[in-house]
Amino acid sequence: MSRINKGQAAVEFYTFLAMFMLVLAVVMTIFLSIAGNESQRYDSYSVDETAARFADIIHASYVAGNGFNGTFDVPTDVAGAQYDVTFKNAHVIVVSHGYDRDLVSSMPLVTSDVKDDVGSDTFTYNSTTMGGDIQVININGSITVRP
Repeated sequence: MSRINKGQAAVEFYTFLAMFMLVLAVVMTIFLSIAGNESQRYDSYSVDETAARFADIIHASYVAGNGFNGTFDVPTDVAGAQYDVTFKNAHVIVVSHGYDRDLVSSMPLVTSDVKDDVGSDTFTYNSTTMGGDIQVININGSITVRP
């Protein structure tokens, strides 16, 4: 039987270790790429969920009917970033800032008769001015939104 000398064993060990490290590096690169994509999807879903929440508030106020007056909790940020909410043309549009690009989501509303305090049918509120809640009033089917 031949004996394996110490030098050959060391070379085989380090070759095996190098192959293992190479495979580990490839796998980690793949996982980091997937994690980055999932993070962007999560942020996008958060903006969609916030827009849907505002649309649900308007729908609930509309369905409640004349005389409804309610205060609703709204997010102060979306995934840690400020956002603007715009009511325009029977849609609510949420734009979240603070990323490498602005994330935008739009949801349709049940009515186009949504106004602010001064009667404008196109208006925008910032998440910091809303302070975590909005007041919604239904006056004969016309929905008024106040921060």
